[in-house]
Amino acid sequence: MSWGQTSNGVFPLAAPREERRWKRLAMLWAIYYLAIYSIGQDENYVLKVIWMGAALVGMVSLPTLIRNWRRIAWPMEGFLLLGFSLWSLTGYFIASNQDMFANYLRQIVELSLIVMFVSVIIKYSGGTQWFFWAFWGVALYSMLFQRDLIGVDQLQVKGRIASANTLGFNCFMGLFGALALWGETEKWWLRSILIAGGLTAIYGVVLSASRGAFISSIILVVLWAPLCLIVGSRYKFLAFLGAVFVLCLGYWTYELIVQDTYMGTRFTQASHLEDNSSQTRLELVFMGWQLFKENPMWGCGVGQFGVASGRGLNAHSEVVEIAATTGVPGLILYYSVFILAWKRLSRSFRALAGRRERYRINIARIALLTLVVSGGLTRPNFISQNTMFMLGVVVGVAHWAERIARRAWAWNGAGRERFPRHPPNAFGGFPC
Repeated sequence: MSWGQTSNGVFPLAAPREERRWKRLAMLWAIYYLAIYSIGQDENYVLKVIWMGAALVGMVSLPTLIRNWRRIAWPMEGFLLLGFSLWSLTGYFIASNQDMFANYLRQIVELSLIVMFVSVIIKYSGGTQWFFWAFWGVALYSMLFQRDLIGVDQLQVKGRIASANTLGFNCFMGLFGALALWGETEKWWLRSILIAGGLTAIYGVVLSASRGAFISSIILVVLWAPLCLIVGSRYKFLAFLGAVFVLCLGYWTYELIVQDTYMGTRFTQASHLEDNSSQTRLELVFMGWQLFKENPMWGCGVGQFGVASGRGLNAHSEVVEIAATTGVPGLILYYSVFILAWKRLSRSFRALAGRRERYRINIARIALLTLVVSGGLTRPNFISQNTMFMLGVVVGVAHWAERIARRAWAWNGAGRERFPRHPPNAFGGFPC
C-alpha cells in the first residue's frame, strides 16, 4: 500500500491491487511512446509501430477504463482541449487548403486524446517514472542512432545535421527525464547513470544547434537547481551547496558552448537578429499579428497560416499560430489548460509535505514553464507528439497531487477512525 505525507502526518494513497493495474497502464503507455520515437522513426516500421501499438495499448487500457468508467473523474484540461478541437472545426468553412486543415485538426484531436488518457492514468497510478525513463531512452536512442557523424569535431561544423530540431527537443526531454528521475531514487549508482545520461542529452542539444531546445534546457537547469534539488533533499544545506555548484557549472558550460560551438554561434546571432532565420521568424510574428487583427474571433483556420501569410511556413510560435488561426476563443481554450494545471500544482504543493511529492510538483511546474516558453518562442507544441505526451504527464501530475492532497485532508482532518483500511470506491486514490 502506498502512503503520502503532509505536515499533519501520513495517509494511505491507494488500494494495492488497483494501484498496480493503473501502474501497468502507465508502463505500457510509456513503452508505446518509446517505441514511437525509436524504432517507429524507421520508415519500414513507422506504420506498424504507430497503428499496431495503438491497437495494443487500446485493448489493454479499455478493460480498466470501462470497469471504472463511472468512478473516473476525467480532467477538465482534457475537456478544454476537446473544446479547442471543436472550435478548430470552424476553420473548415474558411480554410483554403483543406488538406493542411485536416492534418492540423487530426493532430489537435490527438493532443486532446493523449492528454486526456495519459493524465487519467498518471492521476490514478502516480507512475510518472515510466514516462521519465521513456523520455530519457528516446534521447539516448536519438543520439546513438543519429545518421550523421557524431563527434567532438561536429560541434564546430558550420552546418546542421538532419532532423536537427527533432534531435534537439528529444534530447531536451531526455535531460528533463533524467532530472525528474533524480527525485525518484536515492540510490547513488542509479543517480550516476542519470548524470551520464543527462550529460549525453546536453551534448545532443548542442550538437543539434537547435536554439529552442537550448533555451528550454537553460530554463530547465536554472529552475531545477533551487526548486527541485533543494526541495527534494533531506539535507537542505548540502542541497543548497549542490544547487550553487550546479548553477556555477551550468554557467561555465554555457560560456563554453557560446564561445566554442556552432550552437553558440547561432544562439548569439539570434540574440542580435543577425541571421536570416531570426529575421524571418520576427517577420512571421508581425504577419501573425496582422492576421489576428483581421479576424480576431475566428482566425484564418488551423493549418492556414502559411497560406494566409504567403510564406508557406508555420509561425514558429505557438502563441502566434493559435491566435492567428483560431482567434481569441482558441487562444483562451488552449492556454486555460496551462493555467488550470499550474493552479492545481500550486495548491497541492502548499498542502503536501512529502519530499517526493513536492519534487514531482515542482518538476511538473518547470515543465509547464518550459512548454510555454518553447512554444512562444520557437515551436508549435500543440502539433508535436512528443510534447503532447509531456503535457499529458504534467496534467496527470497536477491531478495526482490534487488527489492525494484531498485524500490527506480527509484522512487527517476528518478523522482516521471514520476511514477503513481501504475506503469504499477509494481504490487508486479515488475520493470517497
